[in-house]
Amino acid sequence: MKLEGVHHVTAITGDAPGNVDFYARVLGLRLVKKSVNQDDPTVYHLFYGDDEGTPGNDITFFEYRNAQPGRAGAGMVHRVVWRVGSDEALSFWEERLGTEGVKTERTAEGSLRFADPEGLGHELAVRPGHTGMAELTAGFAAVIRRPALRVVIGLSAAMAFVDGLLEVLLVLIALQLLHGGNGTLGWLNVAAGIGSIAGAFFVAALAMRRKLAGGFALGLLLSSIPLAVTAAVSSLAPTLLLIGVLGVGAVFCQVNGVTLLQRSAENEVMGRVFAVLEMLILTGLAIGSIAAPGLVSWLGTRGALIASGVFVPVLVVGLWPSLRRIDAEAVIAEEPLKLLRRIEIFAQLPEPVLEGLAAGATPISVAADGVVVSRGEVGNHFYAIAAGKAAVELDDGMTRELGPGDFFGEIALLRDVPRTATVRALEPLRLFAIEREEFLTAVTGHGPTLATAEDVVVSRLPAGALAG
Repeated sequence: MKLEGVHHVTAITGDAPGNVDFYARVLGLRLVKKSVNQDDPTVYHLFYGDDEGTPGNDITFFEYRNAQPGRAGAGMVHRVVWRVGSDEALSFWEERLGTEGVKTERTAEGSLRFADPEGLGHELAVRPGHTGMAELTAGFAAVIRRPALRVVIGLSAAMAFVDGLLEVLLVLIALQLLHGGNGTLGWLNVAAGIGSIAGAFFVAALAMRRKLAGGFALGLLLSSIPLAVTAAVSSLAPTLLLIGVLGVGAVFCQVNGVTLLQRSAENEVMGRVFAVLEMLILTGLAIGSIAAPGLVSWLGTRGALIASGVFVPVLVVGLWPSLRRIDAEAVIAEEPLKLLRRIEIFAQLPEPVLEGLAAGATPISVAADGVVVSRGEVGNHFYAIAAGKAAVELDDGMTRELGPGDFFGEIALLRDVPRTATVRALEPLRLFAIEREEFLTAVTGHGPTLATAEDVVVSRLPAGALAG
């Protein structure tokens, strides 16, 4: 079956009259059809769309009276995004929704977010339609414009080419140089895996440094030079050690390279840049695997090992001045990064992910007695306090004071519920706000971090607070 696109999106409402009022009157959608659920004729099925009911822009609702808001888990859809034609259209809708008493919020990208009366999130965005090829072309354009991106991605692709060669060369090392069999090849793969694990212990500390070009270059060298040295070795133990060093280098190369890319690419094109990186890495692996037999036929096994081991180091030497400039030109959101590092939820988060969160954090200032978030509103941000004090006003009249280094907003995001408390500034307050999607992607994508975040939520919520 070939899927050409989305025909419609379906959600649940607990109030059909209120639903019609909001989507037909406030949003101006046409009530294309009012039917029933084919599996349960007692349930209304409401269809909304444009004037012609064009497939692909329909949103429909089943009415289950008094239905309670659900909780979106990791990876689930929790917001409907609508494309509008211009920034002027966004301004129109911002004003119209405001006159209807609908709270709106502008994102860092300029889109407009709001929720329907039952809490279903919507977003209006000016986004021209792009095909996958157009996105990839835009990614290449971004890479070409930035020398730092060209250097890091180019060296990463070159390393992927060597990794492709290694897939074949490992077999030849086991069979021809060590005169072993499948068991020997297995031990070589185990050594590479152990090296990767060992590298992970060291790279976490190095990734916190401001200068990473040296760590990236070191990773490239450790991932290459031992391959050339194996040409002079004919016993298992030193070969295992050399292959283990390759594993250490691979981790250094990957973590430092990814972090350098995050520091060098603008947020608006970050995804496209990483798409280019992944494409070139896969291409390099494929070309390396295909080229390996020819290289061995031309130079012999030992000659192929030497050539493979010196290829990337030669590039590193030639590009070292450019690598050093990357550190000098890199943009690091140092204040939010230091702040996030002190927050318990993020304590175990990998450094590249943490830097990504910090780069996307938005600085916010709130005057004394100003309300940052209100109980019952839709939660779209996680907040970390950089300076000043705030009070959390709870349902039972109790308050809890927050200060620099404290945080709030995680409950609404992780539980997908309205804000459970009001937070008010006790004095001029300076915060950093992290967008919902960025927070959830980082936290739910890392098991230990998610476990810590869940512990925080449980400790802050009274027993049964969200039951029913």
